[in-house]
Amino acid sequence: MVSLEKKKGPRNFIEIGRIVFITFGPSNGKIGLIVDILDKNRCMIDGPPGRQVINLKRIKPTQIKLKIGRSLNSKSVHLALKTQDIIEKWEKSLWCKKKKTVQKKQSFSDYSKFKFMLGKKASHRILKAF
Repeated sequence: MVSLEKKKGPRNFIEIGRIVFITFGPSNGKIGLIVDILDKNRCMIDGPPGRQVINLKRIKPTQIKLKIGRSLNSKSVHLALKTQDIIEKWEKSLWCKKKKTVQKKQSFSDYSKFKFMLGKKASHRILKAF
């Protein structure tokens, strides 16, 4: 018999207190905290890049969420980020680790890429021998 139940995945809604990853603009690659939702297209975020109004198309919500009130001042937001170790949680997340490895690979010179490719080939030969 086939099960018709829907599998529930992680729900990362745009909501106050959600940590988001900024994907466009001068703060690209940084994280912020949603402090207020202005309308269906924009929200106000605060955090390490500073307080700013940003379009929802330019952010990606993470699974990390804080329980905060609406429209907190910057001082309270930075205090909440420090006391709840949000930056450390982000650094330990798989998403952040993947971003760092991609950035590291992009910073390789041609010779470094060549050495990396040779190392991968050698390891694959060893694995293939078994």
